Amino acid sequence: MGVYRRGEVYWYEFEFQGQRIRESAKTSSKTIAREAERVRQRELERGINRIEQPKRMPLFKLAAEEWLVSRAGLAPHTLATYRTYVGTSLSASAAG
Repeated sequence: MGVYRRGEVYWYEFEFQGQRIRESAKTSSKTIAREAERVRQRELERGINRIEQPKRMPLFKLAAEEWLVSRAGLAPHTLATYRTYVGTSLSASAAG
């Protein structure tokens, strides 16, 4: 299997669980095509083993805004207090 060229574009081919995978790397660079093959194999292996990509942590500002929206049913005074606390945390993290 491996990487081969058809016209100006490289393709890769490999076996995964007894099935032939043949896809275009959509590049004219052999090095990039090899890397694309490795990445595709890794994706298939992760999927079959149910290993998810780690999620990036949201920015504090966005997470705080979403949290405030989720607290919509609270008393107005409580919401005002939460907004003050979140605003203080945001200004403190910006200064630090």
